[in-house]
Amino acid sequence: MKRYDVVNVADIFADVVITGDEKPSFGQVETLAESYETELGGSGPIFASQFAKLGGRVAVVTVIGDDLMGDFIRQRMEETGIDTSYVRTSSLNKTPLGLNISIRGDRSMLTVLGTLNEITPELVNLVNLDQVRHWHIAGYFLLPSLFPFWPAFLKKLKKHGITSSLDTNWSPTGNWEQVLEILPLVDLFLPNEQEAMSITGTSGYLEAGRLLAGRTGMVVIKRGGEGASVFDGSREFSTTVKEHWQGDVEVVDTTGAGDSFDGGFIYEWLREADPLQCLRTGILCGTSNVTGVGGLQSQYKP
Repeated sequence: MKRYDVVNVADIFADVVITGDEKPSFGQVETLAESYETELGGSGPIFASQFAKLGGRVAVVTVIGDDLMGDFIRQRMEETGIDTSYVRTSSLNKTPLGLNISIRGDRSMLTVLGTLNEITPELVNLVNLDQVRHWHIAGYFLLPSLFPFWPAFLKKLKKHGITSSLDTNWSPTGNWEQVLEILPLVDLFLPNEQEAMSITGTSGYLEAGRLLAGRTGMVVIKRGGEGASVFDGSREFSTTVKEHWQGDVEVVDTTGAGDSFDGGFIYEWLREADPLQCLRTGILCGTSNVTGVGGLQSQYKP
C-alpha cells in the first residue's frame, strides 16, 4: 500500500486574515476592522488540510523559516493531520506571510514569499515516489523556480503510474501562457472561472472549459457561489451550490474556498467516484470553507 494518497509542494504561509466592513485607505487614514485570525495558509496546505479531514493521507514538501511563524505553521500542520516529513527549516529567509483583508465577500491580499524562494527541484526529488499515489501542484505561479522542473517531473510521475492534478491559482504577473506547457501532462486541472478565462483568453467559462478539455485531462472549473463544472473530453457536468447545500450560505471569508473544493473533489476522484459525486463533495468543502475566517477554521468534516 502507498504511504501517501497525495503529496504536494506547499506554497505555505502564515495567514493573517482581517475582516470588516470598510476597505482600508492610504494617506495615513485609520480604518477600524471587526476581527482577525492567524492561521495556516497557502493553497497547498489548505488543500492538504481538507484532504486529511476527509480521511486522506497527505504530505507536503516545503521550507519554513526558523522563526515563531515557522513553529506555528509546523504545529498547525501536525494538528491538522498533514505529514511534515518533507518540511525543512531555513534561517536564510522568513516564513512566508499572507495578509488577507476580507471585506463584504471580497478580499485583497499582500504576500511575502520568504522561504518559498528556497523550494528547489532538489528538495522535491527527496520524495520517494514509490510511496506516492497522486501528486497535486498548488500555487503554481508562486513558485517560478519550479517552472522548468515540472515538465520532466510530470513525465516521471507518469512512468511511475502516479496521477497528477494542478490548480494554478492567480498569476501575480499575468504570465498565464507559462502553464500551457504542462497542461497535456496533467490528469486533472482545477482552475476557477477567472483563471480559466485568463489562460484561454476567452470571455466565458463554457468556452474556456471546452478549450482546456482539448489540451489536458479532466477540467474542473470552480464558479464560486454558482457552483462548478466538469469538462471531460466531450462530456460536461455542472452543478450548483443550492443542489447540495441546505439553507442560505453566510459568506464570512472566501480565503481557501477553491483549495478546500480541490481537497474534496480529488478525494472522491481518487476513490474513482463519478464526476457528479466528486462535484458534490467539492462543493460541500468549498462552501463550508467560506462560513468561517481563514482557510481551515470551517472546513468540511463528514
